[in-house]
Amino acid sequence: MPADYIQTIQRNPFPNPQTEREELLSILWGLKVLVPATWLLEVSELRDIVQWQIEKVREAPEFSKGHMTDEAKLAYREYNEWRNKRNS
Repeated sequence: MPADYIQTIQRNPFPNPQTEREELLSILWGLKVLVPATWLLEVSELRDIVQWQIEKVREAPEFSKGHMTDEAKLAYREYNEWRNKRNS
């Protein structure tokens, strides 16, 4: 991966949010949550997602540490195996 891409991932995309949408996306970034196609969501929907994620982290602190479920680990492992077969 290019170094610029990795640095972009590590930095908050909205360090000084100007709108409520940017502020909500900044909160999600801080929680390490990726929501695809956020530009299609209404701000109220985005607000609900942020609230849900905050509650999820509060109830299960392991989620704030990048916790992956067994199902997600299995899916990731299967994807890597498929990718390696495709590239060989």
